[in-house]
Amino acid sequence: MSQLLTSFSTRSLCAASKPQPPALQHRIQRTIKPTSIRHFTSSSAVYARINSKRKLAQVHATIPPYPHGAARLYKQSNFGLYGGTRIRFGNQVTKGRWVKKSRRTWKPNVVRAGLYSEGLDEKLKLKVATKVMRAIDKFGGVDEYVLGNKSGRIKKLGMKGWELRWRLLNQPHVRDK
Repeated sequence: MSQLLTSFSTRSLCAASKPQPPALQHRIQRTIKPTSIRHFTSSSAVYARINSKRKLAQVHATIPPYPHGAARLYKQSNFGLYGGTRIRFGNQVTKGRWVKKSRRTWKPNVVRAGLYSEGLDEKLKLKVATKVMRAIDKFGGVDEYVLGNKSGRIKKLGMKGWELRWRLLNQPHVRDK
């Protein structure tokens, strides 16, 4: 019995140590890939990626709460001046003899812009909808756009605009105006 066991184990060892044909080796190497996910890390939690909820909570911890709350559908708009724009959905209709409809989306036209704030005396790098860029030009600058008092304007500011408004209102020379 023991002789049978040793012969079986030596046979399996010999089979494992046999050189594989090159095509088979390539296939084995290709299928066994190291995982890129690290299950253990020695770096601190500071370097961990922060999700949007935590990021908003950190930024807005020291300022009064935004009366309209964070955007739940188009979360990207919490981090820029979007003016209430978000992704819209609808049908693309053909112009031919037989009308066919297929679903599609319209995304807002958003650009990264460097806008100068006179009240903060710094250049702000923001994501801004082109619709809001036109409104900023119309009102005469970022400060005037953000400091508007109408309820519709405050609703369209979003979380980032609310933060900018708070920073501007805390400047002594802006508060005196």
